[in-house]
Amino acid sequence: MVVSQEKGPGSLSGLNPDCRYLLNKGRLGFYGKEVRKLRIDKDMRLYEMAEAVGLSAAFLSTIEKGDRVAPKNLVEKVVGALGLEVGGKEHRSLDEAVMLDRGYVTVDISKASTQAQDVAVKFARSLGSLNDAQLTAVLAIVNKGAPSQLRAC
Repeated sequence: MVVSQEKGPGSLSGLNPDCRYLLNKGRLGFYGKEVRKLRIDKDMRLYEMAEAVGLSAAFLSTIEKGDRVAPKNLVEKVVGALGLEVGGKEHRSLDEAVMLDRGYVTVDISKASTQAQDVAVKFARSLGSLNDAQLTAVLAIVNKGAPSQLRAC
């Protein structure tokens, strides 16, 4: 059964609150899973984390459960509260999890070269039409960070 978060047939909005809770129960978002794991690994309780990042424990709990998307600056606050390395693996993992939960990615290309801006725009436009092999090739290039593998046309 496919259930969307939007209004209309097949949505959760028409269900009574108890039914919505049961359907969503145990459905953590990507960010919720990641931040909960890191928080528990650091032996920090929810209320301690909430206090450290300036949120109520109830609000932070809704974020961990996937009922709300993390506010923009929460990742940086969590990184600081947990004593994680800024720009490190765990920080990047939290950033990626927020993007996955939101369903979109925002990239600041204002300071990038003209060529990099062109690549970013064309990639964004063509993303939906690339097949698995093409996506795998792009991912291999990006993961290696080897611009020498790119050839001018």
